[in-house]
Amino acid sequence: MDDGVTWRLYTYKDGYLSISPKPWSPTDLSKECQVTIIRTKRINDWPYWEKVYPKCQAGVAAVVKRAAEQGKLEGRNKIQFEIISADYIVTASEDVYLLEFNTGPVLKDPEDSPDVHDAGMVDGALHIVEPWEGGSPCLWDLALECKGVQPKPEEFYAGDT
Repeated sequence: MDDGVTWRLYTYKDGYLSISPKPWSPTDLSKECQVTIIRTKRINDWPYWEKVYPKCQAGVAAVVKRAAEQGKLEGRNKIQFEIISADYIVTASEDVYLLEFNTGPVLKDPEDSPDVHDAGMVDGALHIVEPWEGGSPCLWDLALECKGVQPKPEEFYAGDT
């Protein structure tokens, strides 16, 4: 929000699933076991996603809420947004463990990657920030709205002319 205090978190329900070609092992140091960065498929048709998605939302919401309440997020006097990604490990028993946030996720353009791209995600995010006729928030879900710490006046207006 443009008050510098209110934070809204939206989660996108059709991200990507990266499946390791080998089961994880602490003794297997091969790239195939330890590094999973290749987009395997869209996550929406993964059979566990319906149960896992709310758990992932809750984990991200808890971190963002805590960061806002502790003043770790810096508000401004204008509407703005940021797309970040969250990486999780999902166990065989459908428990989720948040590994990290990526503040610079790779977003694929439909011209460069016609089969696996992020145009719908970006369009939906832009519609949330600046709605237009015929637009849609698409697959973005409001997961959290919370209040953070009021920015100091010099921070609130710095660079916003």
